[in-house]
Amino acid sequence: MKIEKLKTSKLFYNKWPYKVTCKLEHVSSVMSHRPRFSYGYYGRHKKISYDEQMALDAFKKAVTPLLKRDIKYRVENNYFNIFCSDKKILAQIDKRLNQWIEHIYGPTSDEELEYLTANGHKKRVCDKLPKDIYQYRVYFKHSMPDTTKENFLNWSLKYEGKLELSRSTKKWMAGDHHWFQGPFMYVKDGATLSMVGLFLAKNIKLVEEFVLRESINTPSE
Repeated sequence: MKIEKLKTSKLFYNKWPYKVTCKLEHVSSVMSHRPRFSYGYYGRHKKISYDEQMALDAFKKAVTPLLKRDIKYRVENNYFNIFCSDKKILAQIDKRLNQWIEHIYGPTSDEELEYLTANGHKKRVCDKLPKDIYQYRVYFKHSMPDTTKENFLNWSLKYEGKLELSRSTKKWMAGDHHWFQGPFMYVKDGATLSMVGLFLAKNIKLVEEFVLRESINTPSE
């Protein structure tokens, strides 16, 4: 399997700059507490072959020593994701799990790694700004009162070009969506962000600032 190396824009879980994605059928069984099952049927409808069971045993043997290191793992369906912050641990993960790795996410330089580590979860590194102009992304709290949503939606129309709400967010603010996973908007600059802050006050959940990758990875003289 060819490993695809991808750029990361922020820390995973507000802590980890690196993510390794491994793919293996039935990999969720590796971390279960049930006893080892013989090949046959896994769960209700998923048939597992002898070769698949051997692959699971091999993966478990390879990954177990890594779980003692400073990492976080998350299993989703047939994907086993590992998060870490140390290059040496990343190299060990790559060496031990190479045959199962599909993607490796991480900063593109030491400068970028240092920047992400120092600035936490409120900065998002990118190659270009959203729509080429927006410097911030603002997430709203789901508890925002309906009257505030309606008033803010009407107010935002006066600042077209400086504010941009997603289509789903507009529906949520207009009352067409009773529940929406992540209502947000883009904001052009700091001055406009200050006005938004004054209007919404405690109804803002999170503000992310977009930072151009080229501004971090400046060549040394």
